[in-house]
Amino acid sequence: MYLIFYQKRNGDVICRIRNTMPQYGIGKETSMGWKIVDIKQRFKNSYYSFPEYNKLENKRRKQYKMIKYLNKHLGKYITQLLFILLIFFLLKK
Repeated sequence: MYLIFYQKRNGDVICRIRNTMPQYGIGKETSMGWKIVDIKQRFKNSYYSFPEYNKLENKRRKQYKMIKYLNKHLGKYITQLLFILLIFFLLKK
């Protein structure tokens, strides 16, 4: 979702939430005669400018890839690892 700030002809600034990116860029005038002042993109219930959004999205992708990698490679051996740890714990007593 996008939060778009428009400036009307009389100088008022309004903001609207849209599901799609507007076809006009920042600084362009829409068909209603409103000038687009700023566009922000939604990430986890907050709105961020495009560079900030890209940083957050890249961080989220890296975390997802790491979790996926750990699940793939450690998932095979987790039962054996837990069994070995259980044996060490029992031998310690």
